[in-house]
Amino acid sequence: MSSYSKNVLVEIDLLIKNERVADIFSLSLNIEDGHGRVEPIYSTIDRESLIFLLRIKPNLGSDSYINLYTGDGGAFIYRSDETDEFEELLFDTEEGWTNF
Repeated sequence: MSSYSKNVLVEIDLLIKNERVADIFSLSLNIEDGHGRVEPIYSTIDRESLIFLLRIKPNLGSDSYINLYTGDGGAFIYRSDETDEFEELLFDTEEGWTNF
């Protein structure tokens, strides 16, 4: 895992802990090194959560992926473990997955 990826996950974990809302298209809000980007690539609705599949794309190192769950008002409430294979995160839902 790159230092950029670690910093992104720390930022997301803090947002979850504090039940914060952030623009999913503007993540890595407070990462000063700027050596990469976070891209939403899929979304779905499952029960009461809107779920985003995010690509963490460091400038150096390989991409990784997480699912980020939102609750009431769009607050971040949970994230999956990081994986190198985004297909692992695409589970079956009634709504299906939307590609951005």
